[in-house]
Amino acid sequence: PESTRWLIGKGKLEEAKKNIRDASECNGRQVPDSILQGPTVTEKMSEAEVTMDKATVLDLFNTKLMFFRTINMGFQWFSVTMCYYGLTNASTALSGDAFGNFLLSCLIEIPGYFFCIFLMDIWGRRPILSFCQIISGVSCVIVGLLSGVESVVGLQVFLSLIGKFGASASFAIVYVYTAEMFPTSIRNQAVGVCSLIARIGGIVSLLLDLLKNFWGPAPVFIMGCVATTAGFLALLFPETLGQKLPETMQDAYRVGEGNKRGICSCTCVSPTELYKEELKEVEK
Repeated sequence: PESTRWLIGKGKLEEAKKNIRDASECNGRQVPDSILQGPTVTEKMSEAEVTMDKATVLDLFNTKLMFFRTINMGFQWFSVTMCYYGLTNASTALSGDAFGNFLLSCLIEIPGYFFCIFLMDIWGRRPILSFCQIISGVSCVIVGLLSGVESVVGLQVFLSLIGKFGASASFAIVYVYTAEMFPTSIRNQAVGVCSLIARIGGIVSLLLDLLKNFWGPAPVFIMGCVATTAGFLALLFPETLGQKLPETMQDAYRVGEGNKRGICSCTCVSPTELYKEELKEVEK
């Protein structure tokens, strides 16, 4: 079903109220009358409704800010997908047991996802994405340069797993980051466009294998260069941790404004602090 946020933006208030009532019944909670009858929803609805009705996928490119933000995020998805599938396929070509290498390549995804789960709301989206992309990229470059050196087989497999760890963690973060960076009016379109670009990255990861005929380490080396570049470009994004989801294009332009979090800042953002104004309305 459509989200309550989307229904409010479209002016379908009765359906939005029904969603809220259903959720409250499911959780055994009582919905305060102030939420369903207060003027806040109606006041905010008009602007969001007009913006949503006019918003199209072209709005992702209609301003310089949104254009570069969309292109950058698309490149992140392209890089993540290419490295993820490329390293998975390349694991069987590494020195040693092909079956064991593939199994390790699959298992390393688990700590990658837990890494995001535990640090996403502490370290932030931007530093995690940048860090994981760079780690994945540098690992791929070194794996490529070590290709064919029998004395460092263990190191080659280890670095390949580190690269897969970074790619898996990046894969987990881009979904959240994209949804938080683009407004409700075009959020689905933004994720869809980025997902389309990601599939191209998956195709390219298979085509890169043809370059082995010219230079053996070429596929992994190229993936590493792309991922490293994406990692540094991720630093250009605004930090969305602690920011409310943008409703309109105007909200999206202001994402990250006033956020003074640095790359090394590690603070947990409390949901109570983030939505303190809304909680005051509920208490009334």
